[in-house]
Amino acid sequence: MIIINSGAYVIPEFQAELGRIPPCMLPIGNRKLIESQVYELRKHYTLEKIYVTLPESYRLTLNEHRLLEELDVKPIATSDDFSLAESILFALNTSDIEERGVIRLVHGDTLIMDLPNPTESNALGVAYSGDDYGWQVERTDSGRPLVWCGFFSFSHRKDLIQTLALSRGHFVKAVQDYRRRHPMELLHLQNWHDLGHVNTYFRSRAAITTQRAFNTLQVVQGVVYKTGEPDIKIQAEGNWFDRLPVRLRRFTPQLIDKGTSRKGQSYYQLEYLPIMPLNELFVHGRNSASEWRRLFELLNQFLQLCATDATSVETQAAIRDDFDQLIAEKTHKRLKAYSVATGFDLDHPMQYVAHRLPSIQQIAEECIQRARELPALPAVMHGDLCFSNVLFDSRADQIKVIDPRGLTAQGELSIYGDQKYDLAKLAHSVIGLYDFIIAGRYRLMEQGLYHVELDFELDERIYEIQQIFSNHEFGHSLTISQILPLVILLFLSMLPLHQDRPDRQRAMLANAVRLYLKLG
Repeated sequence: MIIINSGAYVIPEFQAELGRIPPCMLPIGNRKLIESQVYELRKHYTLEKIYVTLPESYRLTLNEHRLLEELDVKPIATSDDFSLAESILFALNTSDIEERGVIRLVHGDTLIMDLPNPTESNALGVAYSGDDYGWQVERTDSGRPLVWCGFFSFSHRKDLIQTLALSRGHFVKAVQDYRRRHPMELLHLQNWHDLGHVNTYFRSRAAITTQRAFNTLQVVQGVVYKTGEPDIKIQAEGNWFDRLPVRLRRFTPQLIDKGTSRKGQSYYQLEYLPIMPLNELFVHGRNSASEWRRLFELLNQFLQLCATDATSVETQAAIRDDFDQLIAEKTHKRLKAYSVATGFDLDHPMQYVAHRLPSIQQIAEECIQRARELPALPAVMHGDLCFSNVLFDSRADQIKVIDPRGLTAQGELSIYGDQKYDLAKLAHSVIGLYDFIIAGRYRLMEQGLYHVELDFELDERIYEIQQIFSNHEFGHSLTISQILPLVILLFLSMLPLHQDRPDRQRAMLANAVRLYLKLG
C-alpha cells in the first residue's frame, strides 16, 4: 500500500496565490500534482492501493471527487491539528487498510520521477540538495547535503505503528527509531522535485514546462528562450514585445533579446517570472470570487490602455478586414480541415441533450453574422488573451501577458487588431471553460457523432466567478453575451489544432454547441 501524505494545507505564501489547498492539489504542468504523483507511482507499483491523506476541513469539489475516482486513490480525512506522524498513524489504523505488505510513504509536496523498482522492503529516498531548507540531512558529502526527499518503504507495519505512536508526533524520530530495528537501504534519487517551498516550486515548474509541439521553450538562469515553428510565429511574438508602447510594458516580462540563431531560426528571450498563470488559479486554485473581481479589474486596466492608442484611418480599415478574415475565412478553413480529417458532416443537424439544433455549418454562419454586426474596437491586440497567457503577480498586484499573436490574418507583423477578439479569448476561458477542457476536467456523453452533452461538474465558486465576469464592465458598451458568438467561433476554429487529441476535439465541438444554446 502507498500513502501520499497531504494532511496539512500549503504554506501561507502559496495560500496567498491559490487559496487553502493541500500540497497534492498544487498545479504543476497544467494538472494537479497528485495526477503526476500517481502516474509515476503506477509505473512501478501497479497493484498496490494508493491512499491520500487530506485535511479534515478540506472539502473536495465535484471535479476533485471524480479525479480521485479516476486515479483509483482513496482519500483519508485527518484532523487539521495532526502532525505528519499523527496523520500517518491515523491512516495506518484506518480499518480497511490491509494488514500485510510493504508500506510506502510519499510526501504530498514531492514529485519523484525516477522512483525505484519494487524490490526494496525497507528503504529511504535521498537526494543531494543545494537549498537551505528544513529537510532532514542524512549526511554531507564534500559540502553537499544528502537529504531525505520524501519517499519511504517499511516492511514491518506493527513496528512502524509503534514507533509513530511513541514518537509523540515527530516523524523523523519515528523513522530513526524504526531504522534501529530494521536497517533501511538508501535510495539515491536524481529526478526529485520539492514543491513545498516557493523557490523550489517555481524552479520545478520551469523544469516541467508544458509546451505545444510547435514550440521549443527553455528556461535557463532566469531567462526564457523561445523558438518554434512556423518561424514567422516566433518573429511575430518577438516583434510584438519589441514594438509595444511604453505605457503597456509593465504588463509584460522584460524583452531581453530577439533575432536569428546560427541555425537560421528566429528566437526571442524574456525574463522568467516565477508567478502563476490564471488558468491554473482558475482550474486548480481556491481563490475567492472577490479576488477574481480584482483580477478582472487588472485585466480591464490592460485592455483600456491598449484601446487608448489612436490609429490612422488606414490602420482601422486594415483592422476591420483582419477581424473579418479571423472570424469568417479562418473558421471556414478550419472547419473544412476538421471535416476532411475526421469525416464529420458539417451540414448534419446537431442535438444537445433534448435540444435539436442547426448543423455546425449553420451555427458558424449565424455566429459570424452576429460578430460582424458588433462595433469595431481598434486597439493594440494581444491576440491570444486566454488565461494560460496571463500571469498574476500577487505580491506586486499586477498581471503579465505572454505569448501574443502579433500577426494579421494575412501573415503580416502587427501589434494592432480588434479588441473584441481579446475579450472573446478571455470569455473563452471564463465562460467557455477552455482550461477545464485542456486539463481534462470534463465529462463528455455522446449518442453518436451529432448528439452530445458536456458536463464540467463545477462548484459554486466557478459559477460565482463567471457571474462576476459577465457583469464586469470592460470599458466599452459591449456585454459578454454579445461576445458569445465569437467565443463559439473560437472553439470551432480550434478543432483541427488538436488533432493529436480526438477526445479533446469532441469536447470542444460539444462545448461550442452547449454555448450556442446560451445565445439570446
